[in-house]
Amino acid sequence: MEDPVEQARLMGSVVQAVVLVVVILGVYVFFAWLLAKIAERIGMPFKSSLILALIPIANLVLLVQMAAKPMWWILLLVIPYINLVFVALVWGAIAKRRGKSAWWGLGMLVPFVNLVLMLILAFEKSDQGLRPTSS
Repeated sequence: MEDPVEQARLMGSVVQAVVLVVVILGVYVFFAWLLAKIAERIGMPFKSSLILALIPIANLVLLVQMAAKPMWWILLLVIPYINLVFVALVWGAIAKRRGKSAWWGLGMLVPFVNLVLMLILAFEKSDQGLRPTSS
C-alpha cells in the first residue's frame, strides 16, 4: 500500500489536470462562440457557423469565408510564420466587413487585445458592417 501523502499528491495532480482541461475547453468554446457571433453579424447563419467554429480545421474555413478570401488561403494559414501575416490580413478583412479599420487585423495577433477586439466585433450595435468586399 502506498503512502497516504503520495496518494494525496497524486490525487491533487489529477484534480489540477482535470481543472486545466475544463478551463482550456471552456476558453476554446467561448472563442468559437464569439467567432460564430461575428459570422452572424456579417450575415452568415449562427448555427452552421458555430459548428464550423468548434471544429479545429473547419474554423479556418469559417475565417476565410467571413473574410471573403479564396479558399486556398487556408493553406497559408497553416504555414508557420507566413500564417502571422495572413491571420492579420484575414482578420483585417473581417473587421472591414464590420465597418472597422483593416488595421484591427494586427490587433488580433496580440494576446488579450484579440479578446477585446472579438468582443467588439461580435457585439457592437452599429451595423455599419455587412459591407460587401471588393476583390
